Amino acid sequence: MEENPLDLELHEEETLWDAWKRRLMFALLIALCITFAAPSFGGCSDALGTGGALAGSYVVAGERVEVSQEEFESAYFRFRATTRLLGAREQDGDEGVWSHILMNAAAEAEGVYVPQSAIDQIVERVGQGPTGGDFDVRTYHETLRRASNGRLTDAAFTRTIAELLRINEYRSVYQTAFSLVPSRTAFERWQTQNEKISVSYVARSFSALRDDVAALEPTDDELRDYGRTPAASAKLRISPQKVVEVAYLRVRDMSEVQLTEIENFLRDEGAIDADPKAVDTLGLREYHGGRDTIYTRQNWLAGARVRYSDALKLHADRVKAWEDGGKQGDAPVTPPDPTLDTPPEDFVERYQKYWRAPILKEVLGREFLALFAARAEREGKSFADLAQDLEVLGVQVTQNDKPLSDTDFSDKFPDDLGRESELASVVRTSLRGPTGDKTFTPSVHTVPVPTTRLGSALDDRGYMVVRLAGFTPSRIRELDEARDEILEMWREYQVRDRARKQLEAMREKVTAGDMTLEEAAQADGLEVRVLRRFNQSTPERALPITAPDETPDPALEQAREAIQHRNRVVRDYPFLTTTEPGSFRKSVLLDDRSEGAYLIRVDEKSLPTPQEIQPYELRAARLMLMQELGPERVKLASDEELARRFQLELTKPEKPADTGDDEDEQAAR
Repeated sequence: MEENPLDLELHEEETLWDAWKRRLMFALLIALCITFAAPSFGGCSDALGTGGALAGSYVVAGERVEVSQEEFESAYFRFRATTRLLGAREQDGDEGVWSHILMNAAAEAEGVYVPQSAIDQIVERVGQGPTGGDFDVRTYHETLRRASNGRLTDAAFTRTIAELLRINEYRSVYQTAFSLVPSRTAFERWQTQNEKISVSYVARSFSALRDDVAALEPTDDELRDYGRTPAASAKLRISPQKVVEVAYLRVRDMSEVQLTEIENFLRDEGAIDADPKAVDTLGLREYHGGRDTIYTRQNWLAGARVRYSDALKLHADRVKAWEDGGKQGDAPVTPPDPTLDTPPEDFVERYQKYWRAPILKEVLGREFLALFAARAEREGKSFADLAQDLEVLGVQVTQNDKPLSDTDFSDKFPDDLGRESELASVVRTSLRGPTGDKTFTPSVHTVPVPTTRLGSALDDRGYMVVRLAGFTPSRIRELDEARDEILEMWREYQVRDRARKQLEAMREKVTAGDMTLEEAAQADGLEVRVLRRFNQSTPERALPITAPDETPDPALEQAREAIQHRNRVVRDYPFLTTTEPGSFRKSVLLDDRSEGAYLIRVDEKSLPTPQEIQPYELRAARLMLMQELGPERVKLASDEELARRFQLELTKPEKPADTGDDEDEQAAR
């Protein structure tokens, strides 16, 4: 939660209107969340529409005030119309209005003062309208009229604003009390979550075992058996290999003649209505230029709306850069036409003037490729064969010469179609190929996808469809293909397995009472190290650094290894907290990063003292607890608790008792 969101000094970068609107929204949010106790607030649904009857009464600071139905209806309307004007969510029912009446009366009784300047600032902002210009009386009254169907007057609006600001100031005192979490409470939470642990551990370095394992020469049968294990199989597996055929059209390659031929083809196939206006209707669906904004092609592709004046300036800057650069390359001709002072007024006129040709190239190209792919799938033809039949339409076809894995299509597919496009994703998710013993048959992804994801890559813009033309299933490499790799993996497995078994045997001896941990470690030439009173905030120690051209110092390397082991035990804190004092970690810890196996025993657990918590940790603990208690604070700010704290009381006339008579009998009476 933001700290004191109502403090103007914390939001100096905002306008005064922004700050007061923040205050109003905060007050309204609280008011709308508050519903008083059912005995006090129940039965308000029939309060309206009873003429001059008594709506209810309230007690503030020991004084009872009666509220007539007319007064309640006036407050109801002012409150709802003002919240609507300010953009707050409306509340069904009238509980929020009663809360507004009561809290305003309580704030007035306490003498809460609202400066006229604060009200004037809000009124001025409303009168400036959405453009933020100078205050305009007509704009101000028109805004009030729209928010209330002409019923909200200036006096009613300013009165309601004053009430909202007054309530907000009064309520903020109460809210502040609940936004503070006692330090002791936060520390106790932190204390239980940061239990101190003392452990004894034995580390077995992998490097000490590698020389012995390197001398082993396993048989081929042993290597084959190891190659079938899940861990080895995953590393030896070759991904499926695919041959993919892509048919595509790029806008830069499409001539006007080709565009006309594609349009005629689509009409002949019934994909486009015979009505000559059907093509423009199709293109207009893709165009979204507004009255005072326009899309350059780049902005259109990127989905960004840009003001016409900004588009003109950008174009002028590009022309100037082109001229300053010696007019190298093609001159910028990005629409809009820089000679225009204002854009065309008519939506269709702008489309016809700027966008018909580029948009139709993509739209008709996309529609044609969808039809092309569906026909290839239906007739069982390759894209290349079908393109030959439709050569006059100019569709381009390519495929990879060598089978590729899913991960290789992004970089190795020809014509750069795999780069910055959805090709790799389509191949991976839609063209998976057969599973198990199923026979392969070519499959087609018939939905055209863009040839580029980047709207700025204008030259590469277009669409493509994809066909899986060849497929080699996944398999696991055999021993004769990857003997060296399997041998290396087998030896690394042996190192880890020997380290694990050695420490497990040590644990069994200690658990059985045959030896102490120190004796068992000494018998194997290892050392017991002790790490006292650490928790999740205990920092890891920095490793000593050796210069690249410096001869390694054995003592320094030994110290580096010891620090690595110590840091790995520190990182295991979350798992060690589940281990009872006097017990070993459930399993021996194997870690490739620190190159070691670890036998860890939890010796002692204790809670940290207040002196051990750092200021930043206390702040973090308070913030976390405050966030967790958020819903509880809302609950405490409602119902009887709020009424009790402010000594408020509300009573309303009870409903007439239900006699059980139907409406006809009551009308007859």
